[in-house]
Amino acid sequence: MYRPARNRMTLSWKIVILTTTACVYWQLTLANASTRKPSLSQKLQRQVSVMWQGQELASALQRLARAGEIELWIDRNVDKQKIISVEIADLTFEQAFRDIAQQNGLSITKVKDLIFVGPVATTNRLDDLLKETRRSLRALPSRQRKAWLRSESSQWPRLSQPKQLVTSWLKAANLRIDAADQIPHDLWPEQALPPTALIDRIVLVLASFELTCRIAPDGKSCAVVPLERSTSIAQSRPTTSRQPQRPRRRRAGQRETRQVFTLRLENQPLGPVLDRFTQQLELKFIWPEQLQQSTQETLVSCDVKAADLDELLRAILAPVKLQHRRDGKRVTIEVKP
Repeated sequence: MYRPARNRMTLSWKIVILTTTACVYWQLTLANASTRKPSLSQKLQRQVSVMWQGQELASALQRLARAGEIELWIDRNVDKQKIISVEIADLTFEQAFRDIAQQNGLSITKVKDLIFVGPVATTNRLDDLLKETRRSLRALPSRQRKAWLRSESSQWPRLSQPKQLVTSWLKAANLRIDAADQIPHDLWPEQALPPTALIDRIVLVLASFELTCRIAPDGKSCAVVPLERSTSIAQSRPTTSRQPQRPRRRRAGQRETRQVFTLRLENQPLGPVLDRFTQQLELKFIWPEQLQQSTQETLVSCDVKAADLDELLRAILAPVKLQHRRDGKRVTIEVKP
């Protein structure tokens, strides 16, 4: 009986870019090559060696993706033009992507058949967002549920606008969008996506803007809404005591602990942000009458890690020329001189 030989095939090539900025060497091993297209997980387990000098971050990630035949999504909040140098020897593609991301304050996650690279906060919550929106489809009529879950390839040219992308995808599926103006104006680079469910594509786009979609009960439309967690305050507890209201003496040699906070905001109205402080930290904000209306609508941004409460408030208020005075839980907002 004839049996096809099961040989290992090794394919390797060398790419040398004749400039002073880059020298790249790739080595790829394919085991038991077949006509079946490998899955993303299989591609990520192949090995690669790279050495870069003076490459833009986005360019480096895209070159790595092309070498591994991996679909890539780089979040809009990534500094794509950041110059990096990397040396990786005999790592899997997944380890290579992860190392480059971590060295630049980013993170990666797998979304169906593509790799998502973005800020740690966005990447950490992306899986939950995808699961939450899919759970919301369960109660829909079968026809509407299938429309949201239908997978299609998509691509768009350079300078495309995300609001137009989302609107056109929904229109093609005979679905409507509400509050589309919540999606900020932005111009995106050229991109091609593998077959991806409509709901997943929309979540990927909106997550970059601290937004998500709320699907109507009849499944025929969705509303663009802010992420509630975009203004949640990650708070580290200074003690594990079940009764923190009782002060405790420090033992000799015991370090004093302090309460620290982590918060990332992007173009959020100041008033609702401080309202969240009131809810979570029981702070009371005092506003001068002349500031109360106009200033509370001012958009604020910050990216703070392991800061105490006053440092956190300064990071939010200083860029909009405000300051604060705090007396315990009472915080007075003032115009910065």
